[in-house]
Amino acid sequence: MSDDSTSKIDPAAYSIVLPKKVYKLRVKEVKRQKTKEHGHPMDVLSLEIMGAPKVNGVDINGLDMKHWVTLTEKSLPFANATRQAFGLDKLENQEDIENANPNDWLGTEAFAVCFSEKTEQKDDDGQPLLDPYTQKPLVNYRRQIDEFISRPEGS
Repeated sequence: MSDDSTSKIDPAAYSIVLPKKVYKLRVKEVKRQKTKEHGHPMDVLSLEIMGAPKVNGVDINGLDMKHWVTLTEKSLPFANATRQAFGLDKLENQEDIENANPNDWLGTEAFAVCFSEKTEQKDDDGQPLLDPYTQKPLVNYRRQIDEFISRPEGS
């Protein structure tokens, strides 16, 4: 449900250390998949940051994040906390899980505490991996969701 904002993202946004704070996120894509270990259904949410101020002079709006929502009766409290943050109805039982439409997530918005960590990539011997062109250490900027913010009742 995105307006293809990913094509407009400043390339510098991908190498920003995202300050830990509350960001508004929108679901731009969702896929129903199975967990690798047990084959349980899960919704894989592709989210984009929206309405955020610039970070170090770089526009981070449209920057992508992922979140996985496992759908089992045992995991319903966690799944429902995420669904509630996005304004979706609570799932009560296995029948609700089976009938849940993953497309219900599309275009929904929530607030979440997010951040990123910058980690230097290392080889199997613990030595830094170097960019073959610049000879500088290769780094990852892993964006993470710490927690979704619950909506007040009735909103």
